[in-house]
Amino acid sequence: MKVTVLFVFVIFCFVVDANRISKGISVERESILSNGWNIEGRSSSDMELPFSIAMKQSNLPLLYQKLNDVSNPKSENYGRYLSNIEIEDLVRTSEVHRIAILSWLKLENINVDSCSVINGDVLSCSATVGQLERLLNTELYDISHLSKDVISVTHFNQLSIPFHLDEAIDLIQGLSFIPKRKAIFHHGEDPFAGEISNA
Repeated sequence: MKVTVLFVFVIFCFVVDANRISKGISVERESILSNGWNIEGRSSSDMELPFSIAMKQSNLPLLYQKLNDVSNPKSENYGRYLSNIEIEDLVRTSEVHRIAILSWLKLENINVDSCSVINGDVLSCSATVGQLERLLNTELYDISHLSKDVISVTHFNQLSIPFHLDEAIDLIQGLSFIPKRKAIFHHGEDPFAGEISNA
């Protein structure tokens, strides 16, 4: 027996209005309902959820240049690959962008002291459903599957951020199909295989 936890990351596109830019695709309500899922109702506003913000990376042209250089047999740097730490340092999000994102989170009273930076460009945090709904101008719902002992949290409309953060944020991850309750499945079984498509 194996406990399976699934995080489906949101894929992002861009739709602009006067003050906000959308950074997400809608999870299609019809697709959910036609694939054996039931909408249980709005998620509890005080439930805590993890989420991640992929911040804009710096120095990508330089990274590509270095990649080409170490991959070119004619280069004196051929085979001198960068370490993970060297890559992290090279593409680390600018301090200006990081501070702008943290300030935005603080406006919703999200405890930024509990956030951690991963690989220099991903901010991993947690917040309540109510905070996330206000932060991202969305609604989160509990959904359950007819044949699986699992309740998940998802959204049905696009996530949006303030327009001025478009240059600081690449995407927001972890707010589609977040398991609320772990379910037990047989080893190797994917509890969601073939049941949901975000295409």
